[in-house]
Amino acid sequence: MIKLAVNGIDISELINGRIISCTLTDERAQMVDQFDIELDNNDGLLMLPDPDASLQVSLPYQGGFVDMGIFTIDTCSLAGPPSVISIQARSADIGDTLKQKREHSFEQTTLSAVLGTIASRNNLVPSVANSIGAKVIDHLDQTSESDLSFIARLGDLYDAVASIKSGFLVFMPAGQAQSANGTTLEDVRINLADCEQYSLEKRKPTYTGVKAFWN
Repeated sequence: MIKLAVNGIDISELINGRIISCTLTDERAQMVDQFDIELDNNDGLLMLPDPDASLQVSLPYQGGFVDMGIFTIDTCSLAGPPSVISIQARSADIGDTLKQKREHSFEQTTLSAVLGTIASRNNLVPSVANSIGAKVIDHLDQTSESDLSFIARLGDLYDAVASIKSGFLVFMPAGQAQSANGTTLEDVRINLADCEQYSLEKRKPTYTGVKAFWN
């Protein structure tokens, strides 16, 4: 059972019992989360939502529901028989302003200030970890580069998780069990017996060497 609202209208009771599959993909590098759902429509009572409609998604957790944010429908389709509605939606936080190419130079500032500037011009709230936000930047250029790409580059440059969630620009060190405000996150152990389905895979190393250049 999930909670789902389309353009602010709760349709949870209508769809629960019809869900064939439901997947939420939380991205890091691309920063665009994705929500996919397939619904049984053999009785023909469901209507296809319009592209660009908003989806408010809440998933069950420990007896309650966790708000996973608002998504915008990219595609929706009806196929059959049997009649199945498929919906694909992406994070609604990725607006057009984030995709616009910009020219900007930052001088004698901090990483926190740079991210604050980016957040401000995209109507986002910066949430930057103190341990990384205080880093000093002597000079940094954003040349014919979108804010979305620039944020991703900063994440790679400072080994950080860079993401946009529910109106926040989140930037925090990778691999640390802490939230952006420094709160320690509890360990969660998942046993195979707790899983309905699992898959394990081993691969040979992708990289066989590295070459570095410097001045």
